[in-house]
Amino acid sequence: MVLDSWTMPWLSEKGFKIWLEVSPQERAKRLAQRDGVSVQEAAEMIRKKDGKTKQIYKKLYDFKLGEDYSPFDVVLDSELLTSEEVFDTLSLIIDRLVLKRGR
Repeated sequence: MVLDSWTMPWLSEKGFKIWLEVSPQERAKRLAQRDGVSVQEAAEMIRKKDGKTKQIYKKLYDFKLGEDYSPFDVVLDSELLTSEEVFDTLSLIIDRLVLKRGR
């Protein structure tokens, strides 16, 4: 397994780290729409995947994925945002906080 601090922000002090938060229900709705499955099927797929992923991260890195947000500079609740709105919001945040532009 290749350890990549880009995908595992708690392993590196470098960079600007962003967590996108959305409820399990909204995730299921979006997955169902994207993949053409029922919302119930999507919810079950997410539940299983999240459970396995959390176990792996806890075992390998002693990190509570989806519970410990301390490694992140920004946590964005994207529940009510479209993908375009998420992009626009993150662009603004990066411009202002990281690149120090637009002040």
